Amino acid sequence: ITLSRLLDNAPFKGCMVPLNPKDHWWPESESARDDRVQTCTGGKERADSVLSALVALEGQAADNDWVLVHDAARP
Repeated sequence: ITLSRLLDNAPFKGCMVPLNPKDHWWPESESARDDRVQTCTGGKERADSVLSALVALEGQAADNDWVLVHDAARP
């Protein structure tokens, strides 16, 4: 499932995707052109990437907003 398809069919305002700074595939992806999708720099470990995404959301999410975490690297 693509990120745009997920966003089209669920009540999400958008999503944050942590990426490896050396990722050369992302710019070519459909999701890279979707205004609802933001990116941030991922970390060495999965938990570091989640923290990076949460920090990137500061100032965008309200105190009572929900943040869902999906590990797209795992089936």
